[in-house]
Amino acid sequence: MDERMNEPLHQEQEAEEQRYLAAVLTNLEQTLAELDQELSGNRRDLAEAQKQVWEDETQLIRSFDDVVTLSQIQQEYGTAQARIYDKLRERRNLARAQSSPYFGRIDFAETDFVEDADGEQAQLPVQPPTEGEPHVEAGPDDDVEAIYIGPTSINRHNSRQRLVYDWRTPVASLFYEQGLGAAAYRCPTGVMKGKLLRKRQYGIEDGKLRYWFDTDTKINDELLGIVLAESAATHLKTIVKSIQKEQNVAIRTGAAQDLIVFGPAGSGKSSVGMHRCAWLLYHYRDRITASNLLVISSSGIFADYVSGILPELGERELRRTVFSSLLQPFLPEGAALEDRFEQMEWMLTHPDDERGIRVKSSVGFLDYIRAQMASLPLAASDVTVFDEVVCTAGDLQRMILPDPYSTTATRIERLVDAVTERVGDYFELHQDELIRKLRNESDTVLFDDEIPVLLLKKRNETVRTMEARFREENRLDAKGLYLRFLLDYTKDEALAARTCRALASDTIPYEDMLVLALLHLLIGEGTTFPQIVHILVDEAQDLSVFSHALIRALFPKSRFTILADPCQRISCDGLGEDELRALYPKSEVRYLRKSYRSTGPISAYAQQFLPEPLRYDYFAREGEEPVRLTGDLVRSIRRTVEKETSAGCASVCVLTRTLAETERLAPKLPCLVPITDSNQTLPRKPVLMPLMYAKGLEFDAVIVIDDGKADEQARYVMATRALHRLYLADSGETAQ
Repeated sequence: MDERMNEPLHQEQEAEEQRYLAAVLTNLEQTLAELDQELSGNRRDLAEAQKQVWEDETQLIRSFDDVVTLSQIQQEYGTAQARIYDKLRERRNLARAQSSPYFGRIDFAETDFVEDADGEQAQLPVQPPTEGEPHVEAGPDDDVEAIYIGPTSINRHNSRQRLVYDWRTPVASLFYEQGLGAAAYRCPTGVMKGKLLRKRQYGIEDGKLRYWFDTDTKINDELLGIVLAESAATHLKTIVKSIQKEQNVAIRTGAAQDLIVFGPAGSGKSSVGMHRCAWLLYHYRDRITASNLLVISSSGIFADYVSGILPELGERELRRTVFSSLLQPFLPEGAALEDRFEQMEWMLTHPDDERGIRVKSSVGFLDYIRAQMASLPLAASDVTVFDEVVCTAGDLQRMILPDPYSTTATRIERLVDAVTERVGDYFELHQDELIRKLRNESDTVLFDDEIPVLLLKKRNETVRTMEARFREENRLDAKGLYLRFLLDYTKDEALAARTCRALASDTIPYEDMLVLALLHLLIGEGTTFPQIVHILVDEAQDLSVFSHALIRALFPKSRFTILADPCQRISCDGLGEDELRALYPKSEVRYLRKSYRSTGPISAYAQQFLPEPLRYDYFAREGEEPVRLTGDLVRSIRRTVEKETSAGCASVCVLTRTLAETERLAPKLPCLVPITDSNQTLPRKPVLMPLMYAKGLEFDAVIVIDDGKADEQARYVMATRALHRLYLADSGETAQ
C-alpha cells in the first residue's frame, strides 16, 4: 500500500477516527457484558421450564384443562429456546465484530424521498462516476450524517442510536455502488435521494486502526489488490469489505422473481450467491428463513467448500444438498444410482456416446415428453348414485382435454375436483328423492336427525369410489412411458433396447434416472416441497435440462438464484446461456464481467482458450507467467510441490482431466492427497484431483497435467483454478 493510503489527511481527522473506534469498542464491551447476564438468566429460566415440562408430562392428564396447561408450558419453553438462540447469535456476531467492527464510512446528506409502494423496482437517478478528489463539500443547508458500515449492526449501549450499519442495510448500497455527488438508494417504501460527500475505507485488525483513506467511485483498487493477494482457503471467504458494484447489484436484486447471474471464472459468482442468501435472510426475514432456503451443489466437495459462510455473515447455516440426492427417492427398490461424476468420467472417455446421453439430455427430448404427457388420453367412466348416472364418461372426457400447461396428475386432480362439485350439486338438487331411496334401502327405520349424516356419508363414498376408480384406470408406469417416448422420439431400437437392459440392472444410469424421476412427478408420484421458497443453484451450466426441470417440479413454489458460466461446461449435457434463460424465462439476468481470482498473467493465458466475443476483463494483479514443467513428470511435480510448500504456499492442487488419470498417478505421488470421491472434504495439504471435482474451487498454485485430449473449455477451467501460480505439464513425459 502506498504512502498516501497510510498518511492521515490531517491530525484532527486521525484523532476523530480513533475516538470513534474507541467509542464503538466500548459500546461492544458493554453490550456483550449485558448479553452475558441476560443469557445466564435465560438459561436458568429455560432449565426451570424444561423441569416443569418434564414433571407435568409425567403426571396423569385428568382433564382438558390439564392439556391446555401443558400445551402452554411447552409453548413457553419453545419461546424461551428461540429467545436464547437469538441472543446467542447476536452475541456471536458482536463478539466477532470486536476485531474489526467496521470497514467503511459514507457521509450522506438526504435531500428528497420519493415514495413508492415497491421500492425495489423504483428507478435510481443516473449518475456519472466522479473523478478526482475523493471528497465533496457540504452545502450550508446540508444535514450530513456519517454512516459507518460493518459486518453487523452495532447500536449505542441501551439506545437505538446506530453506531455501525450492517452491510446489508439499504443505505449501505451507497458504499458499494455510488460515486461522490448526487446519489440515491432504494429502501422498502421508495427511493432516498441526496448527496454523497465522502467515502472512506478502513483497515482495522484486533481492534486497532491500521490505516484509513478516502476514495471516490468504488472499492479502492489497492485495497482490493491486498484482499485478492491473500492465500486460498479450504472454505469460501466473505467479501463484504471488497464487494464490487456489479456484484452488489446482483446480491441486492429483489426476491420477487428468479435471478440468473452469468460471469467468468473468478468473477465471484459463488460469493455473490452466498452473500445474496445472507441479504435475502436479512431483507425478507418474515418470509425467508434458513429452513426454507436451500442451496443445491453439484458435489459434496463444493457443498463443504461453501459451508460456514452464512454464520460468518451473521446468519444460521442454510439447508444444503447435492443434486444427485434429489434422485434417491425415485430409485427402484434395491437399485443403486450411478454417480454423476462416474457418468461424467464415462462421457470424457467415450466420445462416441453409445449410451445416448446427448439425446436423452436434450431440450428436444424434454419438450417431446412434456407434449406427450400433456396430450396423453385419460380413461373415464360414468359416475353413478343409486344406479343413476350423475356424470357421463363423455362429460368427463371433455373436462380433461389435453392441456400443455398441466401434468397428468394435475389433470386428474382437476377432474376429481369437478366431479366432486357435480356430485355435490346433484345431492342438493335431488335431496328429497335421495332421502326416499335411503329410507327404502334401509333395513331399519331412519330418524330425521340421521338423514343428513347418511346423505353426507353417501356423497363422500361416491366421490372416494370415483376417485379411486379414476386413479386405477389411469395408473401409469414411468419406466414404460420412458421407453416408449425414447423409441418414438429417436426411432433408435438399439438405443431403446440398451436402455431397457440398463434400467433392469443393479445400477441405474444417471441420465436415465433423471428422466424417470421427472416422469414420476408428471404422473403424480413422488413428494414435492412447496415449503421451500428460495433455491440457490451453483455451477448451473453443468446440470442438464432434465435436472433443472426436475428441480422446478420438486420445488413448485420456489424462486431461484442461478449461478452459471457456460464457458465452464465440461460435459456434453451442459447448458449454454440461451438454454438457461429459456428454462427460467421470467428471470432477472445480471452479468459479472470482470474476474478477480487469478493474477494478470494467468488470466491472460486462460483467455486464449475462449472465443474472442466471450473474453472478459480481469483485475490485473501482478504475478509470474505460467511455467511449463519439463522432464520426468512425476519428479517435476514432486519438486514443484516441495518448492511451493517450502515457500509457505497454503494450497497446491495437481489437476488431471479424468479420474482415471488421478488414480493412475496417485501411487507415484505420495506427497499429494488424492481426491477420488466427490464427497471428500478438502484437506489442508497438497491435493491431486480430476477437473470435474475442482469446479468452483481455487488454489494458490495449480499444476495442470495435459493429456492432449482436453478441449478448449476444459483447458480454460483448469487454468482458472490458480490464484497466484500456474504450472503446465505434459502427461506424455511420465516416467515408465
